[in-house]
Amino acid sequence: MRNQNPRSPVYIQGSKWLAWQPAFAISIVLAAVVITYQAAQNATLFLTILAFDLLILAATIAGFLMQRAMRSMVDSYQQDMLQVQESKATLQTSHDTLEELINISPMVLSIVEPWGHFKGIYFSSNTREVLGYEAVDFYQDGFWFARIHPDDVNTVIESIDLGLEKGHSKHECRFLDQAGTWRWVHYEVVKVERDAQGRPLKLIGAIMNISEQKATHKFMVKSEERFSLAFKATKDIVYDWSFKDEGIWYSDQIHEAFGYPRTTLFNLDWARTKVHPDDHDLLFTSIESTLREQRDNWSGEYRFQMANGEYASILDRGFAVYGSNGAPERWIGCMSNISVLKQTEAELRAAKVKAEESVKLKSEFLANMSHEIRTPLNGMIAMTEMIQETDLSVDQRRYLDIISRSSETLLALINDILDFSKIDAGKLEIAPVAFSLRDEIPKGLASLALKASLKKLEFLYRINEDVPDQLIGDVYRIQQIIANLAGNAIKFTEKGEVVISFALDHVEGKWAMLHCSVSDTGIGIPAEKVGQIFEEFIQVDGTTTRQYGGTGLGLAITKRLVEVMEGTVWIESREGAGSTFHFTLKLEVQPVEFPRKPLKNRDMKNMEVLIVEDNHSARQYATEVITQFGMSPVAVATGEEALSHLYRAAGAGKPVPLMLLDISLSGELDGYDVADSVINDRSLQQTAIVVISMSQKVSDRERFGQLGIQDFLSKPFSQSDLFDSIQNLFAVKRAEAFAPVQDPNPVIAPEKAPLSTLKILLAEDNLVNQEVALSILGKSGHLVTVANNGQEAVALFQQHHFDLILMDVQMPQMNGYVATEKIRQLEGRTGKHIPVIGLTANAMKGDREKCLAAGMDDYVSKPMRLKDLTHALSKLQQTTVSQSSVKKIRSAALSVVDISALLELLDGDKHMLGKILAMMPEQATTILNTLDEAIVRSDMKGIQFASHTLRGLCLNAGMQIVAETAARIELYAHDDRLTAIQGLMPRLKEEVAEALQSLELVQRQL
Repeated sequence: MRNQNPRSPVYIQGSKWLAWQPAFAISIVLAAVVITYQAAQNATLFLTILAFDLLILAATIAGFLMQRAMRSMVDSYQQDMLQVQESKATLQTSHDTLEELINISPMVLSIVEPWGHFKGIYFSSNTREVLGYEAVDFYQDGFWFARIHPDDVNTVIESIDLGLEKGHSKHECRFLDQAGTWRWVHYEVVKVERDAQGRPLKLIGAIMNISEQKATHKFMVKSEERFSLAFKATKDIVYDWSFKDEGIWYSDQIHEAFGYPRTTLFNLDWARTKVHPDDHDLLFTSIESTLREQRDNWSGEYRFQMANGEYASILDRGFAVYGSNGAPERWIGCMSNISVLKQTEAELRAAKVKAEESVKLKSEFLANMSHEIRTPLNGMIAMTEMIQETDLSVDQRRYLDIISRSSETLLALINDILDFSKIDAGKLEIAPVAFSLRDEIPKGLASLALKASLKKLEFLYRINEDVPDQLIGDVYRIQQIIANLAGNAIKFTEKGEVVISFALDHVEGKWAMLHCSVSDTGIGIPAEKVGQIFEEFIQVDGTTTRQYGGTGLGLAITKRLVEVMEGTVWIESREGAGSTFHFTLKLEVQPVEFPRKPLKNRDMKNMEVLIVEDNHSARQYATEVITQFGMSPVAVATGEEALSHLYRAAGAGKPVPLMLLDISLSGELDGYDVADSVINDRSLQQTAIVVISMSQKVSDRERFGQLGIQDFLSKPFSQSDLFDSIQNLFAVKRAEAFAPVQDPNPVIAPEKAPLSTLKILLAEDNLVNQEVALSILGKSGHLVTVANNGQEAVALFQQHHFDLILMDVQMPQMNGYVATEKIRQLEGRTGKHIPVIGLTANAMKGDREKCLAAGMDDYVSKPMRLKDLTHALSKLQQTTVSQSSVKKIRSAALSVVDISALLELLDGDKHMLGKILAMMPEQATTILNTLDEAIVRSDMKGIQFASHTLRGLCLNAGMQIVAETAARIELYAHDDRLTAIQGLMPRLKEEVAEALQSLELVQRQL
């Protein structure tokens, strides 16, 4: 059978053989006849043989014909079978394709019984994707019908009945899927198969999941409703402009808002006539430009005529729709009537101009009034101070003390008002400097400590150990914030405590966010008043102002200051239970954190310290500080407990080396009793005593001094003060740390160096201030020439030689800033430099920086005080350095670079000093290069950053003069004064070179 294939080679060869078979048989027969005839020579035999041969020949031919017929039948069968196989393959392919199409189709094909609960006969295999079930599930009786939503059952039955009747129907219903979710489905009866009698046998249908379409439709309906309501709410007019026929469709607001009848025929020509003639060309030129540049969005303002003939101001926003060829087809837009807004804008502009004029007048008035009030007040304070230096009776000194305190109170009040006025005018400036948080905060609390002491309040401050100490910020403003809050706390607290706390909120890069709080045990604030407490001129009630005093500006100023420093302020309070004011400060951490002061005496490490303090907060703070010092604190609350502990320790042969003793204690024994017992008992005399008390009384100090106790710290004290007291108490002197650095030509310490006679030019317009300055300077032996304004000062500078200029910043005709700048310009021709000290009565921080920016070398705040003016003159005299000898270079080391301050900061650690001095040249050179590059690029932010970094570095290294020049460059960069910066750079580099030379000398001596 395998060779029956008509295309096979074997079959083809067999066919050729069959074709030659009859001819071969005839040839055989003829050969036999010839042979027989020749052999027999018998006619009968010949005929017999011939007949036999013919018979054979006939049989052969018949067989041949039958074989041919059989072969034809086989060929035909094989061809039929081949066609059948090909048809089956085609059918299978079609079936598979159909199955694939059904599987990916969103439609399920179904055949169900047309009676009962529509039992499934056939469901396509994609039922899980469409309906959430397998196809076999639908073959259960009632499965499909039971999952139709009850509210849709009647609709389904009615639709199928219609399908059975008409042969076609469709409906939508909800169907419960396996997950318990209702799916919207569309069911359509496609065909009804019937028997010969016309009875329905099968219901053929198609099912589609239309949940998404339903949701989309619902969303579209909702959106259309929302947009319709929005248009009504905004009263905006939406329009659709077709470029094909130039027809325009407008929303209903064109009728409702502008009054045009609904019969109006809207088109481009109509719209053009409604645009105000003055706006027409500009409007359509703008639209044409948008279309020409194929931009999508456009907006413009113009006036559009309403039906009543009036023009409305319109804000129009359009969106262009372009065809595939880039040609514009439609323009969709929205017209907003902004007539009221335009009118309001005009009114606001007029009000703004008026308000600006008013603010300007108010600021000028406040500045002038402040100056006029402060000028005589400064004279009173200065003259009072001078009188107090003379011999006075007890009553005279008491009267002068009252005058002095009253004047200072009035001055503080004026400063508050001026602060608020400048904050209100947006003229508050922050002047960041490098500072030590732990050292600087207590400095601003000294005056408040006296008030707390008079009320017998515990006044404490604490800084968590993880809070960075070396920071960059406006320390004056931080002190002002704390003073405002702590002053309020002391004012409204009659007993208990006031505690200032600093904690670290978080660190992000070079910035630290500090969380600060000021808590008290005072009268508290009613809940309904808490929200108003930071408002201007607001206090809890009117009686508070009368009872406690104040303007109600302190907290408002505090809030503004905190916000300027990127912080927030809030309050927690309960009436009768005290208050806690919280605020945050964002401060920059200095790039070089100086190490904590080490204990010089190794025996002091882990040394036991007895803390005798009855106040819980104070006791806890002292414990934390002593722990940070590396010592071992033991805290008790009463004098009895303290003596008991001291006797036990002494009896065990381990006497307590140090006791921190408060004066006011619980129990029968106070601090003085405890100290007296220790001093007069030989077994306890090894215990050293440091008194820590809220008392500010001289009598208390003298009382303990009579016992031989000289270390007396008034709260709040800084960690540095306590540390120094302990160190000094154990005979470790700071001066010894620098003893090896001996100069064969020693320089007299600045504070003891006598001031030489100077020729001073005093530029001051007020007679009282002139008298005060002349008196102070005359007593010091200086020669003074007076200029009544800036113009006179410049003229006198050109005519005479002076060693120093004292320049009032606010004078008629020409103020001190302008006069100083002119003097510096004149000096630019000669290369000389005369020191200029600014005199200012302004209360805002940043005045010193303004003086530096104008070219001044320093400033003194009025009222002029002898010690302030003497200090400024002394500091300037120290900066006059000659390079002619080693001796003078060494003198420069103490003037250009304040080594003593740096060494004090390092607690005399010469090794650490050497490391810092070794790093300075590379650090300073790198920053100077960065600064030069920023100047070349005119990059003001880069200049600010580089000069600010240099300033912080120099302050930490005691290079005060370089730091001031860097600060001036920083201010110039803030004001975009590139030329001034370029002019100051040679001076900066010269000062850096001098400072580095001085540092090198000191480093060699180390």
